[in-house]
Amino acid sequence: LIFFDMRPVAGDFSLYQTLGAANRKGLKDAGMFKSVLACVSTTRKPPLGFFRNFVLERSGEHKDQLDLKLFGTAPLVDATRVFALDAGTEHTNTSDRLSALSSGPEKDPTIFQDMQEAFEFLTLLRLECQLRQVRDGQQLSNYIAPDTLTNLQRSLLKEAFRATARAQALIEEKFRTAIWS
Repeated sequence: LIFFDMRPVAGDFSLYQTLGAANRKGLKDAGMFKSVLACVSTTRKPPLGFFRNFVLERSGEHKDQLDLKLFGTAPLVDATRVFALDAGTEHTNTSDRLSALSSGPEKDPTIFQDMQEAFEFLTLLRLECQLRQVRDGQQLSNYIAPDTLTNLQRSLLKEAFRATARAQALIEEKFRTAIWS
């Protein structure tokens, strides 16, 4: 999947541009491939339970914590990639993709703004937690204990996860084919 996130760093950039154009052209009518990509991108559900409480690790080193990368930013990056590839967007950066998608023809463009805000919040929260880990001499991880957050942060975290769930629901609706059966 990250093949579609490549960027040139050296050499003849026109080779990258040619490959990117060929990829976008090939993806235009690749409904089955996009359906598989969509299915893969919705496998990691946001860690919210039935009553909108956090679903946390039950045992082990990270008991009562959740992984902000695996269940936070990664599902948003995956969902954004699916929407961007379907739209033929040239961008490879998640924020740039979401900005481009916000001005697109989607029937609910606010979903992309919500995804952008969720992505920014989750990224910032993850960095804050890792800075705290460095300051406290702890090993860096992507795990966070929600009970260490302020009420506002917990509320924003839940809203970020709800935005991810809405994006995944839209993907499931938009790319549903025989593979989903």
